[in-house]
Amino acid sequence: MKTATRDVLTARPGGLADAIGRSLGARRPVLVAVIVWMVAFVVLGAAIIGLGLLLTHVLLPAGLGAEDASWSRWFVPERTPTLNTLTRIGSDFGSSGLILTLSVVAGVALIIGRYWRQLAFLFFALTLEFGVFLVTTMIVDRHRPTVPQLDAAPPTSSFPSGHTASALTLYVGAAIVLTSLVRGTLPRTLVWVLAILLPIGVGVSRLYRGMHFPTDVAAAEPALPWEPGRFLTAYSENERMMRELALDMDRVAAAILDLLRDAGRWEGTATDLLKELRDPMSADLRGRDVPDTPRGVANRLRRLAPLLRERGVEVEFRKGTERVIVITSEAGPQDHVIIGGARVRIRPDRHGEK
Repeated sequence: MKTATRDVLTARPGGLADAIGRSLGARRPVLVAVIVWMVAFVVLGAAIIGLGLLLTHVLLPAGLGAEDASWSRWFVPERTPTLNTLTRIGSDFGSSGLILTLSVVAGVALIIGRYWRQLAFLFFALTLEFGVFLVTTMIVDRHRPTVPQLDAAPPTSSFPSGHTASALTLYVGAAIVLTSLVRGTLPRTLVWVLAILLPIGVGVSRLYRGMHFPTDVAAAEPALPWEPGRFLTAYSENERMMRELALDMDRVAAAILDLLRDAGRWEGTATDLLKELRDPMSADLRGRDVPDTPRGVANRLRRLAPLLRERGVEVEFRKGTERVIVITSEAGPQDHVIIGGARVRIRPDRHGEK
């Protein structure tokens, strides 16, 4: 015998919603909804505003600000025309115009289907998010990242991210509504996958385009029952994957990793490294994205250094009569080095042997 699936919008017996319903049951449903909305507005508004003031007046001056800004700056040199287009689309999924249009379409569909509870739920969720966002930006004043921005900055504060909060509210709210109407496991799963991925995509897009700090985006989480830190966890994982992808797609990084497969250390000048890149054996690594001057190679290597370090490769720039670059690998054979383009085998120290 199959167990009946409980409607997600039906109060759970003994739960908070059930208790509120019993205590306010004698009043009209609309009045109850307004009272609950006002209480939620005060509680959620106080939480977001308190978090914003704690962030701007305590945490950012204490050192979090530098970390926050470094995450925003990381995206700038990684921008490409393709990513610019993709993030513009991702950002649009949280734009006021699209959110309003989708909300109206969803509202009309619910009215036609006479799904009044679902309509009321979505309406109160969206107006709650907008109200809290508007009041928060009036009280918490935070500038936007000081990086080149790919969108026109609205007059509101950077904290919190309105695009992310709107996307969270609409897409997760729509998923809750659809879950109350659809019984199939596959459609429910697909709906929730989209409801989670779309806001994350919006948040990452806003960061990439220089419109918000990571903490601005993460502040949207309390608007819905997400586990604290879920966005930053997902963002960190996405950033790690993007770093890996950036390293794998960089021709200079590929050439360096290829060199260090046969030697534990490479040593030479930027000119020597440029010759290695132009070596006939590395002809497949040439292209317009490979620097053609020693200075260009050195600058690219400085940018790649943090990414290479994650692969166990250390880059050191030594100053002297000649500016020598030393690149060492933990994984490469430690008995071979490359100095000035020459491959040298290091003989083991036999001192003290009989």
